[in-house]
Amino acid sequence: MLLDVKDLSVDIELSGKKYPVITDVSFSIEEGTVLGFVGESGSGKSITALTIMGLLNERFSIKKGEILINERDLLKLDSITRRKMLGCEIAMIFQNPLNALNPLLTIYEQMAEMLLIHNKKLSKKEVEKRVINSLEEVQLPNPEKDMYKYPHEFSGGQRQRILIAMAIINHPKLLIADEATTALDVTVQYKILRLLKSLCSKYGTTLIVISHNLGLIKYMSREVIVMYSGRIVEDGLIDDIIESPSHPYTKELLSSLPENAIKGEEIHAIKGRVPSIKEKKANCPFYPRCKYGKDICLKEPLKAVSVGENHWAYCLFAGEFNE
Repeated sequence: MLLDVKDLSVDIELSGKKYPVITDVSFSIEEGTVLGFVGESGSGKSITALTIMGLLNERFSIKKGEILINERDLLKLDSITRRKMLGCEIAMIFQNPLNALNPLLTIYEQMAEMLLIHNKKLSKKEVEKRVINSLEEVQLPNPEKDMYKYPHEFSGGQRQRILIAMAIINHPKLLIADEATTALDVTVQYKILRLLKSLCSKYGTTLIVISHNLGLIKYMSREVIVMYSGRIVEDGLIDDIIESPSHPYTKELLSSLPENAIKGEEIHAIKGRVPSIKEKKANCPFYPRCKYGKDICLKEPLKAVSVGENHWAYCLFAGEFNE
């Protein structure tokens, strides 16, 4: 097992009070596989990723849990050791490439820094070769010239390719792609996704894909975790979850996909909204929006219910919804 997250809970401090943003999140991923995270904005997907990366700001605090990479608990490492792992053993592709790239530095300067942080003995010629090779792998048209350009000189799709090149230049064991294609046209999205799958397969990189798009997750991964309000609500193989969703929230997500809409009718929308961080949540966070909710849902503790082989849902009535 490459990554094993156990009972992870994270709080945020606002106006002197602490509020939970991640609650009892546990999952694992084997080396060389792809795991998808899906859920609405505010469900906790990106915070989970940033916690793994150690990139939370000072407002956040880890209440409990373990994050094991090859059985080493990242939360017990000192800051210097943890920093040495970033970009080398663990890397991340962020949502907005224009914000993630430094506008004052050329692409070469930014990629060279990624290399030299982890290997100061590389010569200038070796660095140039590695940068060019990485840009060639992401199919940038003219890497020898392009690497001396600034981020604003590229299109959105090209900037995304550059971010991928930066992320994979040190051949990390684990790569996290956080809504990496959200701002791109659909045709460009799938070109980037094909490229990402190909590169991860080439280097044996383990990949976590975060998205609100179930179609994208199905294309990229075999297993998916559905999150809602900072909790995992369903976990299983993507085909099983699409064919037999066992949590009311997953059913609602699938119903709201445009491809599942009936011609001539409005696209289904989930009623209500994701609760804010400051709101006191019910025992089941989805209860206020759930059309199947019963009084017992407010009292009985939630636990994982097996609804099939390697398929789990966190609902007292998991798999019992017939429509």
